[in-house]
Amino acid sequence: MVWLFNKELKNVVVVLGVLMMVSGCATSSYKTAEEIVASRAQEYQNALLTANYEQAYQYLSPGYRETASYKVYLAGKGGAIKREAASVKSVSCEGRVCDVKINLIYRYAGRASIHIPKSAEPMQRVFQEKWIEADGVWWLYLEK
Repeated sequence: MVWLFNKELKNVVVVLGVLMMVSGCATSSYKTAEEIVASRAQEYQNALLTANYEQAYQYLSPGYRETASYKVYLAGKGGAIKREAASVKSVSCEGRVCDVKINLIYRYAGRASIHIPKSAEPMQRVFQEKWIEADGVWWLYLEK
């Protein structure tokens, strides 16, 4: 009888151990909307920093990409500023919409038609982006 009890107890312990491992894995791989958006927003900023506009365009919402071609998007990426660094400062989500604050460090590169001197020192600005969820994916929402 002691042998039977020990065998049953052993099975219970094994089952509990497996359940704990599975629940631990599930918990550790789960990401909040804020974490997902922070990651995607940083990836988008990194694409802009390296002037990889084709990659950056892929982060834009499907609705924007349906109505604005890559060439239209690219035309808005003039050379007035030179991005030096960008980082996600904060993410705040409510439902399927997230507001993301980006800390941007840049230099004013100037334009031939504007008589403002190029900046020698880097400047810093915090700006806000809006990200939306559609079909399980988070996208940067740009207005045209």
